[in-house]
Amino acid sequence: MKLHTLYIDTREQTPLSFIGYAGIQIARRKLDFGDYAMRLADGHFVPVVFERKTIPDAFGTLTRGHDRFREEIARAKKSGYKIIILIEGSMEDVLRGLRQSRIQGHVILKTLFTYCVKHGVWVWFADGREEASRYIIEYFAAEWRKRRDSEN
Repeated sequence: MKLHTLYIDTREQTPLSFIGYAGIQIARRKLDFGDYAMRLADGHFVPVVFERKTIPDAFGTLTRGHDRFREEIARAKKSGYKIIILIEGSMEDVLRGLRQSRIQGHVILKTLFTYCVKHGVWVWFADGREEASRYIIEYFAAEWRKRRDSEN
């Protein structure tokens, strides 16, 4: 039986766990953009990647790392990929902000949704790491079902 391959970027410092999900194998590799990508068992790469962020990561990326992140989004678009920013935390967590940041949470939230409108990224909020893993698996499973059904 051929397995789907979930690729996790080698620079992902605290990768999510995908133990217990049948039909997939995990492989670490340097990704040009995003943290998680999927190659289906038929060899087709799903043209969506997940960029996982904790709340502090999101603040850093959308302030100091803003230019680098826009370049990453541009590379993904040029390659025909969509990016889903998957935040480990709620919208309320973002709004509360970070004590050590001079940037307020509502500014980060506004920036996230500006990315949605201007750059076509999606933003999803997950209630912790387990839910984040589930979002990734369920999304890629839906892509596989869509591809399978379109071939029949």
